[in-house]
Amino acid sequence: MNNYYTPTIDDLCIGFEYERQESVLVEKGWHQVYEKQWVSKTIDYPYILKYYGGWEFARDVEDDLLRAKYLDQEDLIDLGFTHVGGKLLRDDLLQDYTLYNGRYYVHLKYSRFQEWASIRIETSVEENSVKTLVVHSIRIKNKSELVKVLKQLNIL
Repeated sequence: MNNYYTPTIDDLCIGFEYERQESVLVEKGWHQVYEKQWVSKTIDYPYILKYYGGWEFARDVEDDLLRAKYLDQEDLIDLGFTHVGGKLLRDDLLQDYTLYNGRYYVHLKYSRFQEWASIRIETSVEENSVKTLVVHSIRIKNKSELVKVLKQLNIL
């Protein structure tokens, strides 16, 4: 399963995480050489001001210099979720995660498919109490999209 895709201009938003292929100076024994490497980037306000909202981004997409990572379990852990189990043999289907945000518990069910992930979000007052459904099923492509949804739901 491929973990990366080529982003489009529609993916652009503040906080969008992607990688850009750049020439990086690397130590090779007693000398230095430039090598092509994927460098992590995040879109922020200075980026928008510098690149006028996407002109440079669009050119880099055409030149195959950009890639973005599909949402995976590592991203959920980076956001503070704790893996609490799963129901199937495959480690990327119907996995359960929990997060305590200081007010209530957030229960997230994660399934990864070819080009997107399915997320189900529930909340509860106690870790093992009755859960309230917040989002039945939503398609999420990357970590930036999930962060945006969680902020809109006042979870993060």
